[in-house]
Amino acid sequence: MEKRVRFKSSWLPWVLVAPQMAVVLIFFFWPAGQALLREGMSFNQMLADLSLRLDTRALAPWSRWITPKMASVSSKRFDTRFFVAAIPADQVARHDDHE
Repeated sequence: MEKRVRFKSSWLPWVLVAPQMAVVLIFFFWPAGQALLREGMSFNQMLADLSLRLDTRALAPWSRWITPKMASVSSKRFDTRFFVAAIPADQVARHDDHE
């Protein structure tokens, strides 16, 4: 039987993890974000640098999502369109393990 550690207070685990989260934020995410802002390039520039061209004729509309009106959460609303396209037979899709 496996033993599990249980904290009596719900905030204690967060207090224990907070220093590690701060270190990661300060020494990794902050400099990476600043570098992207300082040296960032547009999507079109990236495509040009890699000698790529989008085949927009292959796109098909899939869905449209509009966030609901919720004044208690935010006054902003987002309107997003999603598209799909078939990939070439010799290509393999791979998730980036982030979102």
